[in-house]
Amino acid sequence: MSAYTYSQRAAESMVEGNSLFSVRCRKKLKYLIRRHFLKNEFLYGTILWFLIIFTLTQAYLWRVGY
Repeated sequence: MSAYTYSQRAAESMVEGNSLFSVRCRKKLKYLIRRHFLKNEFLYGTILWFLIIFTLTQAYLWRVGY
């Protein structure tokens, strides 16, 4: 069985899945992501600040010509 056939079968089974199940899964996934974010808020805040500082530094260096 080729990889294309395998992926087609997986896509078909996803489409044919129970919509109520997918709604429950989405709600549970949203809850898990939110809970994970709240537990690791400091980590994500640190990463966000690092990205902001890095972006501003790169913009400054690009403007200056380095």
